[in-house]
Amino acid sequence: MKRIVEEMTFEEFGDAVKQTDKAVVPIGVIEVHGPHGPLGFDNYICEEIAERLAEQTDALLLPTLKYGCCKMVYDQTVFPGTISISVKTLIDLYTEIGTELARQGVRRIIFVNGHFGNSAALETAVFQIWGKTGAAVGVLELWTAASDLRS
Repeated sequence: MKRIVEEMTFEEFGDAVKQTDKAVVPIGVIEVHGPHGPLGFDNYICEEIAERLAEQTDALLLPTLKYGCCKMVYDQTVFPGTISISVKTLIDLYTEIGTELARQGVRRIIFVNGHFGNSAALETAVFQIWGKTGAAVGVLELWTAASDLRS
């Protein structure tokens, strides 16, 4: 089965949803990572995790959402290149994406979060998606899933 949604035609997507009711949505950010790291660092990590998860679970892989909130714990917008989206906007965006997936037959959705500042918006959105659609929705956050690798 073809897995990468943005490479599918609408007919291929319709057929794929008949074969699997699972989707993985990677969520990152464009923000500073010190003078040595690229602005898209969080995107690269969550994309790799999302690709592996989609492959191992036979899920559809949605395009990475590369914008997030950079003002939740501390304000990263003082650094050039950081692009911050409000929590309210992100809640609406994540909720609409999940609701649209559920409307089309995706009943199990995992958001792979690569940026801590997105956590509050994702937590709210998953409950809204579930409440509106009954779909099973969750968030996999790399710092929680791989906490033993951080020490």
